[in-house]
Amino acid sequence: SSALYFGGYDVTKRVLSRRDGESALLHQRILLHASSAASGNLVSSALFVPKELIKQRLQYQQSGSLRSVVTEIIRTQGVAGLYTGYVATVLRNIPSAALRFCLYEEFKRKWDNQHFAAGAVAGAIASGLMTPVDVLKTRVSTGTCPIDLPTCLEHIVQTDGVKALFAGAGSRMLASAAFSAIGFGTFEAMKRLLRVSSTTERLLPSLAVPSERRRSSRTRSLRVCDSFRQPASGSTSASRPF
Repeated sequence: SSALYFGGYDVTKRVLSRRDGESALLHQRILLHASSAASGNLVSSALFVPKELIKQRLQYQQSGSLRSVVTEIIRTQGVAGLYTGYVATVLRNIPSAALRFCLYEEFKRKWDNQHFAAGAVAGAIASGLMTPVDVLKTRVSTGTCPIDLPTCLEHIVQTDGVKALFAGAGSRMLASAAFSAIGFGTFEAMKRLLRVSSTTERLLPSLAVPSERRRSSRTRSLRVCDSFRQPASGSTSASRPF
């Protein structure tokens, strides 16, 4: 699912970006990266949601095999049953993914492609800002809060204070920083190793050199052809035999 996540993001970014995308205005970059992150999340969730559903069923039943669980879901609910909770998962993950990728791209741009550092800081900030959402989700799923989100939010603030919305933020930010640094850093390293450019127009230096050589060779060939076309100095049309 991670491969689909990063791959979906990068492909969508290439499709949506224009030739001057690197120098676009801030709001244009944010829109581009947020849309690409949402697309990557939609694609990866097609694999992530069934995987999580099957894992939860196996943990709950504590018996049976992977094949038997999948067969039972399809038999009782159809293939659509494997995607139970898909919409909820996407709605929960897209804001976090959009925030993380937007921050990462801006930090990478500012820090001259320091991918690991940009990924760590972006992951930590995004995780910290999204902590209240995770707290609400946990409280609702464990039944320690009213199932209605606005009511749950009011309940937490009244009983435990605003700081309760950021419970566990430090550990979440640390874990997210490490995860994002490894994820973004490895992704960019593999792109460079495989000579995949960051945009469709801009080549990596390793690919740009052969291109320049071909252009120089073509220029020299044209000059040679031109030298043969030009008549020798002092010659006239009368000196030609025909």
